[in-house]
Amino acid sequence: MLKIAVCDDEQEAVDKISQLVSQILTESGEEILVSGFLSGEELLCGGQYDLIFLDIEMRGIDGIKAAQRLREHDLSAEIVYVTNYEKYALESFAAHPFDFVVKPITKDKLSAVINDFISSRRDNKGTSPVIELKSVEGILSLELNSIYAFETSGNRRITVHTEDRKFEVKGAINEMISLIDPHRFISPHKSFIINMDYVKSIVNCDIYMSNGLIVPIAQHKLKSFRERFGNYIENYIRQEQK
Repeated sequence: MLKIAVCDDEQEAVDKISQLVSQILTESGEEILVSGFLSGEELLCGGQYDLIFLDIEMRGIDGIKAAQRLREHDLSAEIVYVTNYEKYALESFAAHPFDFVVKPITKDKLSAVINDFISSRRDNKGTSPVIELKSVEGILSLELNSIYAFETSGNRRITVHTEDRKFEVKGAINEMISLIDPHRFISPHKSFIINMDYVKSIVNCDIYMSNGLIVPIAQHKLKSFRERFGNYIENYIRQEQK
């Protein structure tokens, strides 16, 4: 089921967009749930969604600020900005929107965006599973392929490293094992699990990740890690040559 959110501080706009979105997706055979919100504050308390239609100009928290706060704990939701003015397009890209729709909203405009969204989901289906982790601020959704490393930070807290972000989640490092791909992730040290896709180099007992993170290798794991990483690289090369 697709979960869709529509956020605008005008009830008429929420109703119109919700009606059109429901009509378009129902006609395409999708099972959906559409929820409406009248403020950015309400949206941020509303849970996880696959696609969000978000008005930029709203009272209170505007759409750009709401999207930036949303991205602090959800990197997977697709955001479509809705506004009266094209001038906001550049600023809005900071939260990596899926698309940008200028009012007045019509069925044709929404159909084009939704068709692109459906096509994108089908093209990317299965390429990178999304895992959900408990953070201090709520549920954090991350694509597994976006994770560079998990690092123990004490008191049942784990720091999740991505390319340019860090997220603090609840739990122990050994609890991450059941959530990850064991062929791609490995634990070179009791405090770390790393994604071998992002290993830049290995120098002595240190792993240099491509995002700048330096991960130690425990002395007793050095031999097994080098063997495991070597096998991973050989397998990767074979896959590339096919």
